[in-house]
Amino acid sequence: MAKNDPETLLERYATDGDVGALALLFDRLAPDLTRLATQLVGDAHLAEDIVQETFLTVVEWPEAYDRSRPLKPWLI
Repeated sequence: MAKNDPETLLERYATDGDVGALALLFDRLAPDLTRLATQLVGDAHLAEDIVQETFLTVVEWPEAYDRSRPLKPWLI
């Protein structure tokens, strides 16, 4: 895995508590997730709330992610 791919960033947060890696992960994936959520729910503000809740789950339970699979589909 590349040093700054999403899976590695989450691993750095989960194992080392690297909040910078978590911030970078959010910066990279939140725009795509927000666009998708907006398309699904039809409301930009609600979509932003959904993405925030998604990342809150990552913050609280990073171990729930199955590291044998790509991260982005898990977040979706």
